[in-house]
Order: sequence, then C-alpha cells, then structure tokens
Amino acid sequence: MGCDKDKIFKIEDRLAEIQARLGQLDSMKESKEILTPEGEVGVSNAKGRVKMFRAPNGKYKRSVTIQGQEIVPEYKNQNTIDSKPDGVEEVFMDDPRLKSGDLVEVQYVENDFWKNNKWQYENEEWKAAPLYLVDQDGNVLDLLEAYKENKEATLKRKEIYEAVLAGKKVELRIKKKMYNFNNVQYAGSPVFMDVRENLTPRLLKDSNGNIIEASENQPVVLAAARGIEKDHWGQSGVPRWDMGDVQNVENEDVVIAMQNDVANITPIYEGSDANTKAGQIAAVVLAPDGRYTVAYLSTRTLSNKAVDYVLQSAASGNTENVGMLVGNNTRKETAFKNNRFLNITSLVYKGEPKTFINFYSEEHAKNGNMQSIVRLEGPELAKALNGEKFKYSVGVFGVSKADSLRAKEILEQGGSPKAPNVRWVNSKNIVSLPTQGVDVISELRAILKSKKHHVDADLLNSQEQFEIPGFTKPGGYNTYQEYLFDSKAHGEQFNLATDVVNNTAIVNTDIKNIEGSTFFNTTLTFSDLFIDGTSQKTEEVASAKASLRPGAGTASAGPTITRRTARSQAEQMAAEKEKLDNCGF
Repeated sequence: MGCDKDKIFKIEDRLAEIQARLGQLDSMKESKEILTPEGEVGVSNAKGRVKMFRAPNGKYKRSVTIQGQEIVPEYKNQNTIDSKPDGVEEVFMDDPRLKSGDLVEVQYVENDFWKNNKWQYENEEWKAAPLYLVDQDGNVLDLLEAYKENKEATLKRKEIYEAVLAGKKVELRIKKKMYNFNNVQYAGSPVFMDVRENLTPRLLKDSNGNIIEASENQPVVLAAARGIEKDHWGQSGVPRWDMGDVQNVENEDVVIAMQNDVANITPIYEGSDANTKAGQIAAVVLAPDGRYTVAYLSTRTLSNKAVDYVLQSAASGNTENVGMLVGNNTRKETAFKNNRFLNITSLVYKGEPKTFINFYSEEHAKNGNMQSIVRLEGPELAKALNGEKFKYSVGVFGVSKADSLRAKEILEQGGSPKAPNVRWVNSKNIVSLPTQGVDVISELRAILKSKKHHVDADLLNSQEQFEIPGFTKPGGYNTYQEYLFDSKAHGEQFNLATDVVNNTAIVNTDIKNIEGSTFFNTTLTFSDLFIDGTSQKTEEVASAKASLRPGAGTASAGPTITRRTARSQAEQMAAEKEKLDNCGF
C-alpha cells in the first residue's frame, strides 16, 4: 500500500508539534502552579468585563482605544438580566471599605446567557450556574467561576449551589484582597496623564483604620525614594519611601496612617526591580486592601527651555537655581565611566567664589579615562555660549591611595567608611572655539537633555509658595505641586508616542481613573464558607489546592460549551502514530 510522502511529513510535523506543546504545558505548570493555603477557599474576579493584553514586561494591562482626545477602555461582552446590565461594577470590589473579615453572600440569579444555555448542563447545572457575590450593602461584586476539572476547589461549587437553591444563606468570609493598577499603554507605549485628575485621593484612612471621605480640595499626596543603592565603596543601601513634611493633609491621624503604611512597604531596591531606584517619585494611594501604597510616577526629561536656563544660570554662578532643575552626580570617583556624569558646583577657592561645571565627554574619553571629564568654569561657559574663545581642562577625579587603603581596612573590620575625599586631577588645558575642536558645549547640552527634571523631596507636600526666578511663570505658584503638575511650565512636548493625549507636566502618571477607580482585576481570597451561619471548614476545604474563583466561566459570553469532549494530547499522538502505521511500510 502506497502513501503520500507529503502527508507523512505533515503527520510527523504534527507529532513534533504535539510533543513541543506537551513540553510547554509541563513548563507552565511548574512555573505557575499556586497552592491555596490550607483551610482557605480562594476566589478571583471574573475578568469578563475588562479586555486585557500582556505588556512586554509580562504584566497584564487594560486594553484602551483613543477616540478623539479621550482614552476609552475596552470591555468584553457583558452579562445581562432581562436585557439590562447585571449590576457587576468593578468599583464595588475595589472599594477599601470592603475589607478582610467581611462576609459576602452568594446568590443564584439567572442571567440571559444562562437562560439560553443551561439545557447543555442537564443534571450538572452546579458546574456553571451564575452565582453572584453580593456585599452587605447589596452591591454586586462578581460571579463565581465555573467548575474546572484541573481546579479541585471548584468542587465546592456543588455544595454552594445546592445550598443556595435550598433557600439557605451562603456566605464567604474575605481573607485577602489583591489588585492591579489601571496602567495604560497605547501602541506599546505609556500614555502620560495628569496626576491630579487620576490620583487625587477620594477615600482616606486614619490611624484607627476608619475609612473616610477625602475633602473636595484634597491635593495629591506624594512620596520619594530617598537613600542610596550603593555607597562609594560598593556597599548596598536600601532607599526608603519618604513623604517629607506633609502639609497638604489636614487630618493628623490620616498622616500617621500614611506614614506607617508607606514605611512598611517592601524596600524598593532589592535587585529584583531594575526600573525602580533612588529618586523615584510616587503618589500615595489607598489600595483596595485597605492599606496605603505607592503608585509610581514618571518624571519628564529637561525641556529645551530648562536646558537653556541651566546653562545660563551655571554661567552666572547661580547653582541654587540650577539645582532646582537638575540634580548632581555626587560619585565623582566613578565619573570616568559614567557617560551621563554631570556635577555643577559653586565654592570659594582662594577667597574667590567659583563655579565648576564638570561633565563626561565622549570625544575626549576616546583618548583614555584620564581625559574623560571636562571641567569648565562659569565665566568660560558664558564665553562659549556667546560664541567666543573659551578655556577648559580635561582630567579625572581621583581618590588618594591612603584613603582607599583606610576604607578597605574599615570594610574588612565590618565598618562603614565615610565618603572619599576626591580631588581633580588635571590632564590637559584646552583653548577652543565653539566651532573648532571637540564640541563640548553640544556634549553638555546632550547630557542635560537626557536628565530627568529634579524634584525636591522636601517640598513634595508643602503648601508654601514656590518660584524659580526667571524660569517659572510670573508670580510663581501657590504650592510646589502646582508647579510640578503645570503642563505649561515647560511649554513643549517631550518623548511622546501619542502626543494627542499626553500630558507635558514635570510629573505625570500612566494610571487612568476609569469609572471612579484607579484599579482593575481586584482579586479576593476567602478564609471560610458559611451555610446558614455555620462554618463549613472541613477536610475537603482544607485540602483544596486550587482557587475557587468568580466569573471566568459565566462572565462576558458565559461558560465555554463544547458538544463533544476534546481528545487528550496522548490520544492525539496515538491517532497520528496510527496514521503512520497504516501507511503500508
């Protein structure tokens, strides 16, 4: 009996594909299997209403479209009851007033999808019947997940369903809430939005744990990661969140609660999050789990207006104003290998005030590390900016051998040596014109353009007036935040992928307040099941290894119905091998 060779190749390819998929499934199972703690019945939200996508970093984010200048979230098909929305609203699940220890009731409500599809579950309706979770105020939180063979705890659905149908009161006690922020991306890039519109607190918590309404004029509360990641000698440090002097929250009990919760946030530099480091600015928000947490913000790079202001201020020796726009790199001893190194300092030298502008020069560094840093004095920078002949030197910052040996000795003894005394080591003096030789002024401009705008951590929540003479608008600002959030402070766009909607202020957010909440996909786990007030903690519950979840089956278009049972991977492989055996060889 003859066989089609192309068909044989296709069968062999199919076998290889199935084998590869088996390997992928095994790998996923090993990496993603999560065991529910003993005695706990777990649930998570339906995810049926929110369309999501997986970002390049592997995290799930909300899908949005841009209509005109508006960001519009995308939703999947929503369940209806008598052709009207079933009442499930994310904001109820996200509300921190729904807290650990609360009871939520399980109710059977026949929605439109179930009316049209329940016949497919004859004698096994418990597997996918719509079981709604309702809080004590009557708000509909979500749907209980349909039964799944690979999730042992979903067997509890049968007991819950039968009890509800028997007219018994079925409740679950909340153990924990988890959540995601509404981080918005469009076309693969973050969309920058006004922090005030999206992260101004609506609810606050005081030091007694009471949730209260925020006042109408409550400003955003900001925090900064302060400290060092590594010191001059390579010792690891741990930046901590600091809110500065909190003047913009009237209730002292609320301030205490914020400070306590923020202080307990896991230190942000542990080598696991490369995107977070000292200097990060964040907004303090009350999360669905009832604790204050931080929402990371984005700080814009310096605008051309800011770069020009920094150059003119440095040329005139006004380093105080320079420092309000751009920070200094302080680790001078490693400047020779930092291609973004910038340090602008004023000091008194031999009885005269001097300003030194020190920065990395890529062109001069080609001649060796000893020429990698340009040192330019204020008056010489002024000449360069005016197109005149000017002088500068190239060299490097060094640490004396005695200081290095002393630091090494202290480290070996378990101590922490002080920062080294660095000194300028001059290698070469150069006389230049802006149009001749190495264009160090363009290099300086490029470094400034790459710098993040400096944000003063001490002023984050200040209610004092703020002004940078010659840079801010006439009369300045009523508060420092008013300056940070002013989209006209720089007067130009920056690094925008979707400039039609992007905000141009100094500090921005990619978190969007959607329908009253900055969160989505909030997840609940439950510690106990009650039927008519009696706890159902049994060995069956205690041994559950998977979550009991609301919604995945009956949310959106409802549970997936198949009229025949799909073959297993092993059955598919056996069938394909049988085809090969029948080829007549």
